[in-house]
Amino acid sequence: MTETNGQKFREGDWVSGTSVWDEKFIGYVDSAPKEEGGAILIRITQCDRKRLINTLVQTREHRLRRLPDPGPAAPEDWSTLIELALVTRDKEWFESLTSRMSAVSQEIEPGESKRGRLPRDNPRLSGK
Repeated sequence: MTETNGQKFREGDWVSGTSVWDEKFIGYVDSAPKEEGGAILIRITQCDRKRLINTLVQTREHRLRRLPDPGPAAPEDWSTLIELALVTRDKEWFESLTSRMSAVSQEIEPGESKRGRLPRDNPRLSGK
C-alpha cells in the first residue's frame, strides 16, 4: 500500500492521473510498491493516447488522484455483490456492502429512484 497526500493506493483502486510522459488516463492500480516513493503500475482503461488503453503504465504517486467509488447503480447489483462477498467469505467486504446499501436506501425515498420519480408517479404521464 502506498500513501500520498493522506491517500493510500491499493491494488484495484480506480485512479486518474498522468503518466511520466504526461498522458492523461483513467485506470486501476495493478500493483503498488511496498516501499514509499516507488513507481505504481496502472492498467489503463481510458486515455488521451488510444494505443495505451489496456496496457500497463508506470507513474508516481503524486501524479495520481483516487476516483470516488460510485457503488452499484441498481438494487439487484447490491444483492449480487453481497452474494459474492458471502461466497468468497469476505466478512469485511460483506459488512462494508451491507452498511453502504442501507445508507443508500435511506437516502432514496420509497417510489423514487436515484434519477428521480418513477415514470408512473409523474403527473404528466399519468394524466393526474
